[in-house]
Amino acid sequence: MILFAGHPLITHLHGYRVCPLPPDARLAPPVRAHADMLAFTYGKKLVLSRDYYETHRESLSPHIEEESLRLTDCPRASDYPYDIGLNALLVGNLLFCNARYTAPEVLSCGAEVVDVAQGYAACSTLVLSDRTVVTADPSIARGAERRNLDVLTIRPGHILLPGYNTGFIGGASTKIGTTVYFFGDPTTHPDFSAIESACTRLGLVLKSLFDGPLTDLGGIRISE
Repeated sequence: MILFAGHPLITHLHGYRVCPLPPDARLAPPVRAHADMLAFTYGKKLVLSRDYYETHRESLSPHIEEESLRLTDCPRASDYPYDIGLNALLVGNLLFCNARYTAPEVLSCGAEVVDVAQGYAACSTLVLSDRTVVTADPSIARGAERRNLDVLTIRPGHILLPGYNTGFIGGASTKIGTTVYFFGDPTTHPDFSAIESACTRLGLVLKSLFDGPLTDLGGIRISE
């Protein structure tokens, strides 16, 4: 298993091999090193922007098996919606994304596409299982409920993302195995009790990586 992350606080996540993702200068400064903006993973496959990979090949290639890599020429820019091409969310065999602006290499991952208004689908959602998600986004919640998923809808806000009014729960957490890691103290979120209960029902352990408020660091992409 390889974890792809763009923040130095994640590169030392104990017990896992981490591939540090360099920032992409084409994206907005607050999110240009966010894994959910830079990469998409499914199974052992990794999708990256071709220009991004070529620019950072020296630092990335030692961590990536060539046969697992898929490169996309999907447009990349700092302005929405040209920054969301890789920001899709895989939940079991369902792919939540704004399909119009999602990279073709992501859409062809073999999952059923659930087209939603939210372009930052991965940022916006914490996946607890193939059937359970946590989100503050109404379009993702509606799409998930239509597919009979269990949805915990939390209040928006209460997550830091310097440069923006708020961050998102998917960017402030990640599930690896039976542990849900939070970037900051999850008890600072007003819906912590509901999040904790959902995790407990699934036999998941909660762990904070550092003190302070929940902070959107761009999540983690995982290649199995």
